[in-house]
Amino acid sequence: PLYQKAPYVGRALRSVFGQTMDDFEAILIDDGSTDDVLRSLAGLSDTRLVIHRQKHQGVSMARNRGVSLARAPWVAFLDADDEWRPTFLESTLRIAVTSPGLSAVFSNLRDHRSDRPMLAAVSRAGSIVKDYFETLLENEGVGMSSSSVLVSKAHLLACGGFPDGVEHGEDIDLWARLAWSGDLGFCAET
Repeated sequence: PLYQKAPYVGRALRSVFGQTMDDFEAILIDDGSTDDVLRSLAGLSDTRLVIHRQKHQGVSMARNRGVSLARAPWVAFLDADDEWRPTFLESTLRIAVTSPGLSAVFSNLRDHRSDRPMLAAVSRAGSIVKDYFETLLENEGVGMSSSSVLVSKAHLLACGGFPDGVEHGEDIDLWARLAWSGDLGFCAET
């Protein structure tokens, strides 16, 4: 999803195209930006990038539109002002395909100032999270984040996607519904 983030989106996309795996499609949903974002993308050309523009409808609608356009069974999100480490897709997808039935796989987050992992404790058996809600309690409410999660498209759609019209915490709502509907995987790599 992209809205008014022209100064940042190039960095975010470079982190996508710098992944250690390259078999993916990148869908950018411009949610009615007026900050000339297309000019900021002029030097970035990659055949895996597809750009869709829509009138401003909010982050949930932008993410849901991207999901509807995605052809793969797994989708990952990256906010325009965030970035992925080079192994994010490879590491999370490895867990997803070796643990059938997962609704999502999430990785640790890193504080951009200190570069420290933000999740101190995730109780799990192998890669499977024992109790996502316990993880939230153990980490002072920090858990999955939109830019650190790989989601089963089928599970996401079955849960109803991101709630329309919610401007804050829309992702937290979806992560809770995914945790209630199936197992979650955790990738300790960040």
